Amino acid sequence: MYPIYRPTAKFEEPYEAEDRTFSDARLDGKTIEQANYRHCTFVDASFKGATLQDCQFLHCTFLGCYFRRTTLKNCAFTGCRFYDCQFPYVSLHTCDFKYSLFKSCQVPFSEMEHSLPSAPNLKEQLCRNLAIQSADLGLSDETRRYRRLEVEAREEHLWNGITGESDWYIAHFTGRKFRAGCQWVLSKMNRWLWGYGERLIVLLRNLLLAVVVVFPFFYWLSGDLTREDGASLDLWDYLYFSAVNSLPVGVSSTVSASSWIGYSLVVVESIFGSVTLALFAAYVFRWSLHR
Repeated sequence: MYPIYRPTAKFEEPYEAEDRTFSDARLDGKTIEQANYRHCTFVDASFKGATLQDCQFLHCTFLGCYFRRTTLKNCAFTGCRFYDCQFPYVSLHTCDFKYSLFKSCQVPFSEMEHSLPSAPNLKEQLCRNLAIQSADLGLSDETRRYRRLEVEAREEHLWNGITGESDWYIAHFTGRKFRAGCQWVLSKMNRWLWGYGERLIVLLRNLLLAVVVVFPFFYWLSGDLTREDGASLDLWDYLYFSAVNSLPVGVSSTVSASSWIGYSLVVVESIFGSVTLALFAAYVFRWSLHR
């Protein structure tokens, strides 16, 4: 499954090789500069406390490698694959992980954030990969952070395609701008309304705003609500009617809609409330699962 069939070699100066396998290398505390490895495999290598500076790794594979307190300065890992590696307290400085893949491991968000690819589509792919790996490892906070950057990068990528930011976007989004525009609008709506289901404060804020301000205002504006006793409506009637429709409180209201306008508002508010509460329940479940 893994490319460990390559001829073996010893990891030593001048730190340059192609199509070789390095197994059980112990590089703890060493300083390695200007290394250049292409299509190589590193198996069970330990870089504990090591410093790698101005190094290039092209389409290399790292299996079970140990990067505890490793400092990586201006290193490029282009198209590399990391399987079951460990990165506790790793320190990244202007590194490049373009086209790289992580499996059963992840790099802390605080270190990787400033070494992500600048191209939005490549950033989206890497953040999605690291978000999935973080979730598999039960790192909920890391998952949310990577997921947030993934979505932001996707929105930037779609917007660049819509506006034709470069020749590459013009060529790749020909005939796709309308679809990209719809995806961009839906993503923005998801952020504004529900915070992608990942931000509790956004869910609570918008639910409160909808129940207390938005829907009561539209009910009043429609002039379509009536009370059973025929009395005129006051502010509390509108608020209570809105709360009953948004929240599954199991009680009824003496106020009701009398035409399709009012019924439509009730349906929209009920759907909004149900989706918001479902996302809130999912958020709480994920939070409790990892505590």
